[in-house]
Amino acid sequence: EVEKGFPSEVEKQMKILSQELSSARTKRDTSALPRDTIKKFSEKQSNAVHKASKPGILSVDVHSKDSDKIVTGGVDGSAVLFDRAAKKKLATLTGHSKAVTQVSFHPDSTAIATGSQDKTIRVWNAEQGSNAYKSHSISSHSGEITSLQFHPLSNYIVSTSQDQTWGFHDIERATTVATSSKDSVSSPMSCGGVHPDGLLLATGQQDGSINLWNIA
Repeated sequence: EVEKGFPSEVEKQMKILSQELSSARTKRDTSALPRDTIKKFSEKQSNAVHKASKPGILSVDVHSKDSDKIVTGGVDGSAVLFDRAAKKKLATLTGHSKAVTQVSFHPDSTAIATGSQDKTIRVWNAEQGSNAYKSHSISSHSGEITSLQFHPLSNYIVSTSQDQTWGFHDIERATTVATSSKDSVSSPMSCGGVHPDGLLLATGQQDGSINLWNIA
C-alpha cells in the first residue's frame, strides 16, 4: 500500500521512460563473467580511507562511467570519494551524525547520495571538475537507511529503511514524493532495488519476506 502517492506528472514520466528503456533492451544481458574468470580475481590495491579510530566500510559504489571513481560509506560517519588510478582521496563528505550505511553515484553527474544510521539521506553536489561538495538533506524516514538507489528518471532516488517503509525522493527539491505505509510489511526493510525499467521496486524484510511494488 502506498501511503503518499505519486503526482500524475511523475507517473507519466516514469511510464514513458519505462517504455523507452524496455524497447531498447531487446536481448538478455549476457555481460556476467564466467565462474572460472571470477576465480582468478586477485587483490591489486588496498587503501585506508576512513578514520582509524572508527574503522569499517559499510557501503561502496563505483561510478558506472568512470571506474576510477569510488565512493565509500564508513562507520566514522563520513563518505569518501576516492580516485583509484591516482591512489588518493578527492573529497571527504561529512554531515551525517552516525555511520553512513549507503552510498550511490548519480550515473550522469557529479551528484552522490548517502544514507545513514542517523535516519537521513544527503545529496551531495559539486561543480564539474571540482571536489568542493555541498549537500542538502532529506529527513522523511524514522529509522536507519538500509538501501539507496537513483531511479532511472535520474532526478529521483529510492530508499528503504528500518522504519518499514520505502521512499521516493526528488533530489533537486529535497522533498519526498511518495512513501509506502508502515503497515504494508511486518518487519523492517533491510534492502531494496529498482527494476531497470523503473516501474517495479523489490524490497527485502528482516523476517525473510520479499515484496514487489508497482510504483507507478
